[in-house]
Amino acid sequence: AYDTGQAFIYSATVDHQGNVLAGTGSAGKLFRITVDGTGVEVADFEEPGVHGLAVRPNGEILAASAPNGKVYRIGLDGTVGTFFDPEEKYIWDLILDSEGNLFVATGPKGRIFKVEAGGRHSVFYDSREQHVVDLAWDAEGHLLAGSSPGGLLTKLDRSGKPFVLLDSKLEEIRALNTDRYGNVYAVGISSSPTIAKAETEVTATTTAPENTSTPPEETIRIEGIRKGAKLELYRVDREGLVENLYSQDKQTVFDLLVRQNGEVLMGTGNQGHLLSLTPARLKKVLGQTTDEQITRILSARNRIILATSNLGKLYQLDRNSGSSGSFESEALDAGVTSIWGRIRWQVTNSTGEGIRFSTRSGNTERPDNTWSDWARSEGDATGSTVQSPPAQYLQWKVDFSRPSASTALLSDRNAINTVEVSYLQKNVAPKISEISIHAPGRAFLQPPLSNQLNTALGGPNNSHFRSLPPRIRNLNPVPTVPPRKVYTPASRSVSWKATDLNGDDLVFDVYLRALGTLAWRTLRKSWEQNYYTLDGASVPDGVYTFKIVASDRISNPPAQSLENSMVSKPFTVANHLPGVKIGEPLISGDSASLYIEARTRTSDVYQLEYSVDGGNWSIVHPKDGLADSETETYEFQIKGLAQGRHSLLIRVVDSVGNLGTGSVELTIQ
Repeated sequence: AYDTGQAFIYSATVDHQGNVLAGTGSAGKLFRITVDGTGVEVADFEEPGVHGLAVRPNGEILAASAPNGKVYRIGLDGTVGTFFDPEEKYIWDLILDSEGNLFVATGPKGRIFKVEAGGRHSVFYDSREQHVVDLAWDAEGHLLAGSSPGGLLTKLDRSGKPFVLLDSKLEEIRALNTDRYGNVYAVGISSSPTIAKAETEVTATTTAPENTSTPPEETIRIEGIRKGAKLELYRVDREGLVENLYSQDKQTVFDLLVRQNGEVLMGTGNQGHLLSLTPARLKKVLGQTTDEQITRILSARNRIILATSNLGKLYQLDRNSGSSGSFESEALDAGVTSIWGRIRWQVTNSTGEGIRFSTRSGNTERPDNTWSDWARSEGDATGSTVQSPPAQYLQWKVDFSRPSASTALLSDRNAINTVEVSYLQKNVAPKISEISIHAPGRAFLQPPLSNQLNTALGGPNNSHFRSLPPRIRNLNPVPTVPPRKVYTPASRSVSWKATDLNGDDLVFDVYLRALGTLAWRTLRKSWEQNYYTLDGASVPDGVYTFKIVASDRISNPPAQSLENSMVSKPFTVANHLPGVKIGEPLISGDSASLYIEARTRTSDVYQLEYSVDGGNWSIVHPKDGLADSETETYEFQIKGLAQGRHSLLIRVVDSVGNLGTGSVELTIQ
């Protein structure tokens, strides 16, 4: 590797002698690195970044700087001069055609300039985009341009006439490449401010937190469209058909290289992975740098050159086997502190030697010096006990030695396809997050059970259904049907929400206690629903509370099962109807004055109404203005009564919905 000493490498190309030219930031320097790895600084520009490079047929170097930069010409004698000033804030890319004309991609006006060999220039294409960020040639000699923020891939004929090949749903098209069949490859990315850790297929796969001899289901993922992706790799064939080859929502790709066999190499950000997408669309991890991003991938004289950023270095990869090699996985998150079981792996074209696995564990998301030391896994691919101590996170590492011949860039010998680590989570008590007491009279009716399970899953009566591993049970899941809600006098219902960090099956014990007493009365044991309805008529009037106990005992040995409980707010059970005591009416002319006393036992008086001769009901407020106690008095006058006898009906409703009635006869002379 060659270290430029700079933070970023923004651009890279190869000159006619096979030397690598690297444009850096944030000091705006240009380096030349020879085949033997010797580097020299060629130029130091005023602008902080060198974003575009091209080599003219006579060997002169053209370098584009930004922001507020120019296209500089570096002569064979090392002299630096201005070749073209587009008077644009950004110059993003440079490319030469077969006649020596230079095309310059700029922003923020989204224009491409054409500069002839003698320096004469013109606007070749004025796009509707803000930035043209990448340029390439297709098989017919048309200029391809990737732009932002519209995410367009545009083809331009020799006159600059545009034709959009792809209108991406993402914001930027970059890393344009063409294979030997004329297919065009392009990367679409979003401008999300943060890109999460890269995901690879060659990572530790977790099994359910249980002991089982049944192997997990093996899946080969064919990469395709993923909703909400921040990255998409497109292929546009010569007929204009667009295909999405690969998508990710936690990754970004800075550059591509399409090899002769159709394999696509991708340089990623945030972890510096070199990924390979085979013609069968299977993803492989070829390697990882110690730097954050792989920003450029070049092919030169049977070599592959990687340029990185954070820090700005150059790496050379060739087909020869190295003396050793290693790969470290991302940290596996078990969710909680876990005991590690066995580690297994699958190998293609195994030589039987040259592969060594190690693991380490810790409790921080990123491995650091607080983690345990690497512990070698003594065993073969069929299984080896993990020696790392219990923790929430585990990382594995595979070391290759020369006899395996798997340290070559594209070797298929001793290739690690999958890695599986089993673990058992430390049991964590369930958590009840809320309990709700529902309105009086609301009852929950459990829907009738429908036998939607295959009888093979748990037998004809599902007697051992919960004994099966979750992944087996989920082969034919039973849909969750909410309970019916009906009104039933005297009913009091409670519901709750409970979760278990281990994913254990939960059962609930439901208890009832009268306010002022100590003993809890058991209503249900091992209840599987998250709701319960109490028949209030089965208990005396009074104020009560529910207690819900959530337990994971059906998923754990008795000595290791845990539970948690929560008590509801108090609620009232009142089965007796409100009493109505009507005083002797006082008649004066066409008016009647009444005195009424309403009384309840446990609940509060809610409302009093009256009706004369079966007419509309009218509400009366109590004498103190507010109905909020077990006894309320009412004084009111009814005016405008016609001569004769009248029937006055009285009804009182309490706070839990019970209804009491009374009546009295009125005679108007």
